[in-house]
Amino acid sequence: MIVITSNSQRQLLDETKDRCLHLYIDYPSFKRETEIVNMHLPEAPQETVISIVELMQRIRRLKLIKKPSIRATVDLVKTMIAMGKKELDNESFKKVQGVILKNEEDKEKVQNFRTMKF
Repeated sequence: MIVITSNSQRQLLDETKDRCLHLYIDYPSFKRETEIVNMHLPEAPQETVISIVELMQRIRRLKLIKKPSIRATVDLVKTMIAMGKKELDNESFKKVQGVILKNEEDKEKVQNFRTMKF
């Protein structure tokens, strides 16, 4: 048995797809994502975890080229801890957005979203 994973960054050939069983795994619920972050970072302040997971869930609803992964959520909380911050204000977000966003178009979309919503 061979397992092939894809985050839709590359298209597989139709011949390859024909030989595969397709299983779609969506992003976890808010509760489950919070549990995952807490499992990886038990020392993280709960209010930080909750606010970051809420933000990430909202960001993933945007039409982005590459939606942030669960790993990105964990990495953002780690970054907040390293910065000694409990809240992610706009100034801090500009400094750390590269942790979760991997291209300039997505960064612009999220920055516009944040200024509209917050």
